[in-house]
Amino acid sequence: MSGASILLLPIFGLLLIISGGSGLLSEGGLHFEIPFALNSLKLALLSTIPFAIAGIAASWAVLSDGRAWLVRLFIAASITLFFIHPVVLLGFFKMVDGWTDYFSALTTSSLVYGIRSWAVASIFSLTLFSGRISGFALYAARSVVSPGRVFVHIVLPQLLKPFAIISLPLLMLNFFSQDVPSILGYRTYGEYILSNIILSDDISSALASMMPTLAVLALFLSVFWAVLKNSLHNDFHNPDETSGFQKPLAGGVLQFVWTAVPLILLSSILFVLLKELIASDVSLVQVLAENGGTLFYTTVITSAAAAVGMVAARVLYETTGRSEITVYTMLLYFFLPNSLLALMILEVYQYTGFNSQWSDTAVLLAGYMYALLPAAYFMLWLEKRYFAKDDFFRYVRITPWRRFLHVELPEKGAVWTLQFLILAVLALYELDIPLLLAPAGTEVLVVRIYNLLHYGDTVSIAILSMAEIIAGLAVAAAAVLLAPRRAV
Repeated sequence: MSGASILLLPIFGLLLIISGGSGLLSEGGLHFEIPFALNSLKLALLSTIPFAIAGIAASWAVLSDGRAWLVRLFIAASITLFFIHPVVLLGFFKMVDGWTDYFSALTTSSLVYGIRSWAVASIFSLTLFSGRISGFALYAARSVVSPGRVFVHIVLPQLLKPFAIISLPLLMLNFFSQDVPSILGYRTYGEYILSNIILSDDISSALASMMPTLAVLALFLSVFWAVLKNSLHNDFHNPDETSGFQKPLAGGVLQFVWTAVPLILLSSILFVLLKELIASDVSLVQVLAENGGTLFYTTVITSAAAAVGMVAARVLYETTGRSEITVYTMLLYFFLPNSLLALMILEVYQYTGFNSQWSDTAVLLAGYMYALLPAAYFMLWLEKRYFAKDDFFRYVRITPWRRFLHVELPEKGAVWTLQFLILAVLALYELDIPLLLAPAGTEVLVVRIYNLLHYGDTVSIAILSMAEIIAGLAVAAAAVLLAPRRAV
C-alpha cells in the first residue's frame, strides 16, 4: 500500500458516507442536538482551561529548578497519569467512600478528563516548549523585580501560543469524549454520535449526526492550523538550547510540591485499588483466570496494532514527507472522533466487499492503525529531527540491510522500542475503535473495564485497572530510560 492510499483511504470512506446519505440532506434529516452539544461544551471548558494552565505552570516551575532528576521524575509521573484511562480513573473515584454522594456527574467527569489535560499540558510543555524561555533572562529579571511580575510580564506572554497549541486539541478531545459521562448519566454529544452509529440499521443513515461534527471540525482545524503553522519551525523545543535553566528561579519547595502532585495522585489510586482488593474475599488468581482470554487477546491485538501503526507511518513519511497536506490530514485524523473514524473504515470495508475468516480482525487493525497514525507520524518526525544524519546515507554506497543491521539498529533500537510501547499502550487506551469494530465474541481490556463499571464489580475493576496502570508505568519508565538524553 502506497503512502497516498494510506493517507486518503478514510477520506474515501467519508465520501462514500456523504454520497450514501445524500437523501437525508434533501429530506431534512440533518440536525444538531443543541442540549448535548452544550453539555459537552461545559465539560470541555471545565476539564481543559484550568487544568492546562496548571500543567503549563507546573512544567515551568519544575524546569526552572534545573535539576535533571526532578524533571525526569515529573515526566515519568505525568506520562503514567496520561496512560491511565479515564474509565480507570472513574473506577478509582467511585471506590472512594462518599464521592458519588457529594459530587455531580459533571464535576466528576471534568476532574477525570482534567487529570488527562493536566498530564498532556505538562508533558508537551516540558518536551516541546521549554526552549522558548531564557532562564538567564528570567534569573536576571528576578533579581530586580518580584517573581510575580516576572511571570506576568515575561513568562506569560511567551506561553500564550504554547497554551493555545496545547489547549485547543484538548478542548476538542474533551468535547467528543463520552465514556465517563455515559456511565454517570451525563448526556454528551460524543455519546449521541456513538449511539447513532450503534443503533443505526444503515451506516449511511448515521450521517445526520455526523455532518454538524464535520463542520465544527473544519472550522476548528482552520483555526488550529493557523496557530500551528507559524510555530512548526520556531516554537518547538530545540534540544541544543536547554542551558538557560541552570539557576533556580523559584523556591525549592515549589518544585517539589508540583512534582509531588502527580506522585500523590498515583499513590492514592494504587492505594484505593489495593484496599478494594484486600478487603474482598475474591482471589486474585480467580479474577485473572476469568479474564485471561481478554488479557491475552488485548496483548496480541494492541501489539499488532502498534506494529502496523509504525510501519504505516514510515511508509507515509517516506512517500509523502512532511508536506502540508500530510500534516493537515494527520491533524484531521487526530481530531476526528474515533467513532466517526470507525464508521469511515466500515464504509470502505462494505464497499470493497472484502470477506474472509480474517476480515473482521483486519478491519479492527485498520481502525487501530488510523487511530494511532497521527501519534506514530509525529514520533517519527521527532526521530528524524534527532537523527538528522539519515540524509548522509543517500550519498554513501551501503546496502539497506547492512545500514539497518550495523547503523540504524544499534543507534535507534531503543527509540523504536519506546515508540512501539507508546503505540501499544495508546491502542490499549482506545475505547471507541474496539467497541465498534471488534469481532463478535472478543473483548479488549478497556472495554471489559467499561462494561464492568456499569455492573459495579469493583474487585474485577480494581485488578484489571491495576494491569492497565502497570502498562502505563512500564511506558513511563521506558520513556525515561530509553529516550535520547537530549530529548528530555
